[in-house]
Order: sequence, then structure tokens, then C-alpha cells
Amino acid sequence: MKIDKSAIYKKIGFVLVLFSFLSIVETVVSKAISKIGVTTIQQSPISPIVKEKVVPEIPRSVIEQPSFVKTTNDKFLPDKLSLEQIHALSQEQNKRVVKSDKFTQSQAHMSLPEIKKVIAAHYNTKPYQKIIDAILTREVEYKNNYYVFYHGMNNKWRIPQDLYTRLYLYVKGLPSDVLQSFVFLRFDGVLDFSGNTEDFLIKKLKENGLVNDHDLEEVMYSVNIALFGNVGDDPECTWQYFMKARNKTEPTRQTYEKILNIFGLPHTYINELMSLSSFFTTTEQTIVQIFVPQDKVDQIGYLAWVRGNPAYKPMMDMISRSLKDKKFAKSSLAMDYYTTLFKKEQEINPVFKSLVERVRAGDFTLRYFLKFYRNYPGLIADINRYQARLIFTPDVLLNPLSGVKIFRYSVATTQQLQKYHQKFDEIFKKITAERSLKFRNNK
Repeated sequence: MKIDKSAIYKKIGFVLVLFSFLSIVETVVSKAISKIGVTTIQQSPISPIVKEKVVPEIPRSVIEQPSFVKTTNDKFLPDKLSLEQIHALSQEQNKRVVKSDKFTQSQAHMSLPEIKKVIAAHYNTKPYQKIIDAILTREVEYKNNYYVFYHGMNNKWRIPQDLYTRLYLYVKGLPSDVLQSFVFLRFDGVLDFSGNTEDFLIKKLKENGLVNDHDLEEVMYSVNIALFGNVGDDPECTWQYFMKARNKTEPTRQTYEKILNIFGLPHTYINELMSLSSFFTTTEQTIVQIFVPQDKVDQIGYLAWVRGNPAYKPMMDMISRSLKDKKFAKSSLAMDYYTTLFKKEQEINPVFKSLVERVRAGDFTLRYFLKFYRNYPGLIADINRYQARLIFTPDVLLNPLSGVKIFRYSVATTQQLQKYHQKFDEIFKKITAERSLKFRNNK
């Protein structure tokens, strides 16, 4: 019988290929098993088969939640967080090392579609884009070490601010370049502030029922925490104050007299100083941008609402509801009513009692809230309602060497500002010359 060698060789070749393939498969499987910690010598216990749960699609808002937002019973916390919830999360948040926040404060605020709509509905910002760009650029520049605040100011206050600041630097012998990033915002007395912000607030609440910053303008500065903060609520919005002057106090002759008296100077050139307001006659006013070092912000500031009251939601809702129900014709009447009520009832009133407790607990400190604000603006309930108040103290806001930086923005042209500074310098030289003459004559 004739043997077909070629057929045998083909079969042998096929067998060899098959063994090679099986060898490769065994190697791959062995490696895979070793990676999951299972060996042929000692096997891990086999878990019983559990029916897999069907996981529904997670909404985008949940996906973007911070990792420290806990889950309960497989349900995420609400998409929007209250101030108390944010405060409760702050300890966990502070443990996380974040080199740089996702947004600046104004970027965070304007990143929200609902805020963009309100801005567009109220203002045509295109003519002011250069100012907006300059403001936002500065926010980016100082983002990592500072928190920023905004105030709308009458143009005429620029002149007494410049006068006091220049005289202070001149008398103290401080370098003139301080003027590039600082100006005094108050100059006729300072607050005896020996405690902390919480003690100050509790004292004012117990004395008056509610805070009224209209009576505290010399020691307290009303500020927004974003350029368009409180947009849509005209009396509370910095940008609205910029667009149109409100019936607020303007500097008078007595303002200049007080400043000159502080430095022991005669009133010879007050009329010339007051005439400088002619350089700022536009309808638009001045935006004040204040940068406070992050490690000092809670020394002088707190999270606030209307009239400088702590941003306590039950109180805010109670007053807002009374207006909605038409119990009061305007907000000032509602605020006056609850101020009187809380002053009388004190901690017998559960809302007032809880407000004081939340102040003591630190709910209205700025640093933790603004950190959250910059990174998760979409999670903050009623984000557009929040404001802040800054307290003028000798160590921080009234100290040009504290690290605080203050800038002012107006629609005055470069040429107008140059002429203003030129004229101001001429008057200032005459004032300092008069001071020098007075000191020589007194020797």
C-alpha cells in the first residue's frame, strides 16, 4: 500500500499549529488569572451570582457634582445646595488640595445660562466691553491669592479719596507707587474692632433686631461678590449703580474740611478741589474693585443680603414672602417691621434665635463659600441673591500695606484722566507747600 507522505506532513503541521495556539491561550489565561489574584494552588472563594442592577442614565448636573458630595440610599443630594449644606461640606472641601479654582467669581456667576439671560435682558454691555474685559483680566491676575468684591460709587467721591490717600502717603513717607493699587475708601474715623466678625454681627443683631447698613456706612461697605451680582435687583446690583447714579450722599465742602483737619491743614484750596468733579460728568459712575487676601477675608467680611443682614435663608424667605403676599408695599417697610419684631422678641422668636446660632456656627464666613462658588456655581441655590459686607478696620481695609488692592473704573477717557491728574497734582503741591510753611513758622 502506497503512503501519501504529503498528507501526513500536512496533518503533523496542523497538529503542531494547534498545540502552539493552545499553548498561547494557556499563557494568556494564566497571566489574566494571576492579575486578579487567583492561582491554581489556592483559589479565592467564589461569590454567589447576584442579579445586576440596571443603572439609569445619570443627568449631566450630577456628573459634574464634586466628588465630596455624598450619596444616601443610592440617591444623590439635590442638584442645588443651600448655604447650610455647603457649609456642612466645607470641612471635606478644605481637605482637598486645589491648586487653582476653576473660575474667578465673576466668571463663575456669568457661566450660568440663567444669569446670562438676566444680564442680556437688563443691559446692553457691548459699549462697556473694554471696562468689563479690564475688570475680568484683573480677577484672573489675582485669582489664586485674593477674593474680589464690587461696589458702585458716585464719580465725585474719587477726588476726596485721592486727597486723603495722597496726604496719608505724604505724611507717613510711604512710596507713591502704593497709589497704583490702593486708595482709601473711608477717612473720617475708624471702627474700634477688637473682636471678630461673628461677635460684631451678633452684637448688632441683639442691639437692633436686624442689621441696617444705612446706619453703618462709615464702618461697613456694601459689596457684590461678582461684577453682575444681584443682577435684576437694581438697588442691590453694582452694575446698576455704575449705569446710573442713585440718590446717595455726595461729598460736600464739609467732607474736604474734615480731611484737611485730620492733617492739620487750612481750607485754602477746597474750592479748587471741588471743581475737579467737572472731569467726571458722565451718566455712568465708578466701579470699585476690591481684592482682599484670602487669609484675611474672614477677619473683615461676611456673606450678606439686603441691608447687610446675614444671608440666612429662612429670614430672607420670610421677608420675601411677606412682600409677595402684599403685606407690605415695599421692601423697606418689611425690613423695618421685622427689625422691630426681632429686637422686641429676641431669641423667643425661633427665626431670630436660629439666625444668631447660625452666625455663631460660622455659616456666613466668606472663604469657604467663595471657594465653593468659584468651583461649583451651578450647585448653589439662589446664587444671585448673595452679597457681602466688608468692615473697615485699621489693620486691613484702612491699611495700604495690608495687601488689599483697590482699583476704580469709569468711562472717563485717558485724556480726561491725564488732565484730572495734572490739575490735581498742581493743587496738591500748593497744599503741601502750605503745610511745609506752617511747620517752619511753628519752629
